Amino acid sequence: MSKVCQFFQYFSFLYLLQYFFCVIKYSDNSKFLKGICLMKIAFFKSKITPEIGAFLAGYCFDDKSNSIADDLFMDGLCVDDGERKVLIISFDLLGLDEWYIKDVRKKCADILGTDEANVLFSCTHTHSGPNTAGSPGWGDIDETYCNEILIPR
Repeated sequence: MSKVCQFFQYFSFLYLLQYFFCVIKYSDNSKFLKGICLMKIAFFKSKITPEIGAFLAGYCFDDKSNSIADDLFMDGLCVDDGERKVLIISFDLLGLDEWYIKDVRKKCADILGTDEANVLFSCTHTHSGPNTAGSPGWGDIDETYCNEILIPR
């Protein structure tokens, strides 16, 4: 995708967010804008690539990484309209286990002072990351990785 397309996709996303989080008030007798909605938007990106030799998710229980072709990242967007805060986090991982989601959702909500329902997670479903989602036959979840790399401090 070209840089121009990425810019317009990003701009359109922010434009939609404005209407998602803000209720624009109109006066009773006209359609002129009466109030202005201000928003705070924050982005973050953090490298979450495990060391070479990490067990990979989605393969046999004993498959380990032997090189790093591309780094894995955790990207986030936090939006605050003055009344509520919403945090969206995307992980370059196969998935996340329920215990992790509950733990991190609570910690993030406490830090932001928002409801846990306003903390959303997404995963890219890559098979080139560590085992962070429990499924039979894939081996154990890499809890050390989850606790050291993914848990907010």
